[in-house]
Order: sequence, then structure tokens, then C-alpha cells
Amino acid sequence: MVIEFSKAKVKLLQSVVSNDNDNVDAVVTLPTGESRTVTFFTLKNISSILAGYAATGECLSGKFFWAKDMVIVRDLSRATIEAVVAEMIQNGEYDVAFGHASPSSLQD
Repeated sequence: MVIEFSKAKVKLLQSVVSNDNDNVDAVVTLPTGESRTVTFFTLKNISSILAGYAATGECLSGKFFWAKDMVIVRDLSRATIEAVVAEMIQNGEYDVAFGHASPSSLQD
């Protein structure tokens, strides 16, 4: 899915299965043409991941979780993603929170 609005274009790299319990990788293209990467996670999804790690023994049996370029959101709806990206661009937080896109992340 591609979300386009005045502040940016957001390309979700996979489908969202559940708006309240999922994560999704995205490429954000700014009006300048610069592209950044980010993964949006819901809190419920992080909780589910930790529970899975507790069962498998990963990450000290679920004692921690981390992800590069992570932004936590209440839900993965189009409206939320658009609002979060717009806010982070407006206040400059995207510059620290989003990663720099590699050429391979920009391919269709």
C-alpha cells in the first residue's frame, strides 16, 4: 500500500494483517526526494513478540526486544501512519528516528 499526502509518500513493504497487533516496514519519501526507512510496531505486537521469545528462549527468554528504525504506534491504520509521519516530519524527529534508505529498499 502507498499512502501519499502533502508531507510525504509512505510505501508499506508488506500487508498489515491486524491494525492493533502487527508491524510493518515502510519507505518514506520526503518532498525533497530523500527516502528513509522505518518499521511501525503496535504495543500489542511488541507484547506478542516478547511472549514468543519467552517460549523460544530468544532475547533472554523475552526479557528484551529491539528493532532498528522503530516507531511505536497505537494502531497501523492509514490515518495513524499518515498523522505520525506528518508530525515527525514537521518537528524534525524523522531525521533521527528513520533510517537512511538503501537502494535495495527502494526497489518495487
